[in-house]
This record gives sequence, structure tokens and C-alpha cells, in this order.
Amino acid sequence: MRKGWMFIMCGFVGLLALTVLASEKPPSDFASAMQAIAGAQAAAATATAAEDYDAIEKHAATIVDSFLVIEKYWSARSPEVLPMVRTAAKAASDLRVSSQQRSLEGVAYSAKELTAACANCHTAHRETMPDGTFQIK
Repeated sequence: MRKGWMFIMCGFVGLLALTVLASEKPPSDFASAMQAIAGAQAAAATATAAEDYDAIEKHAATIVDSFLVIEKYWSARSPEVLPMVRTAAKAASDLRVSSQQRSLEGVAYSAKELTAACANCHTAHRETMPDGTFQIK
């Protein structure tokens, strides 16, 4: 009888451990990179309205650099997410190129593509918690 209870308890402990691991908060560098991307996207939108191409390029560079951290995280955690990450990173790179070329239409298109790529990934892999923070699904 004791062995049966021990087996059941070990099963519950294992299940609890899997639950904790599944809802684990992302590392701080990942969270910081995501916050940097969000801030840079908002700043790039403001710069786009002002047609300030130098500022757009600066913010796009921040986004491109931040995606290196995002890609590193997903390559270790769930490589199947990498195509989504790379699509968003390419849109960020295109945003930078469009700003260098001083193409408002290119900037607008790249910004739209970046927003869509981010939204797709967030819908698939992010969960909003009751306190307003996010966790990865």
C-alpha cells in the first residue's frame, strides 16, 4: 500500500513540475528585448509621422538587434517558432533599409509587415495573465 501512495505522490510531483516548467517566465534578456522592440516600434511610428528617416533607422536598428536575442531564445526552446521570428526580423530589416532609402511607402509597408508578424507570433505563443503581464504558452 505504501508503494502505491509513493508512486501516486511521485506522479503528482512530476505533473506539478511539468506545469511549473510550462508556465515559466521567460528570461530577463528575452523580456528586455521584447520591451525594446515594443518601444522602438512605437517610436518608429512617431518618427514616421514626422518623416524623420534618421530616427526611423535608429529605431529599426534597435528592433533588428533585439531580434537576435529573440531568435536565440526560440532556437533553444522551440525551433519550430523560428520561421515566425525570422519573418518579423526580416520586416524589421526591411524597415531599416526603407528608412535609409528615404521611402515613406517602404517604411509604411515594412512597419505593417512587422506589426503583422509580431501579432501572429504573439497570438500563437503568448498568453496574457490576470495581472497584465505575459507568459509564453
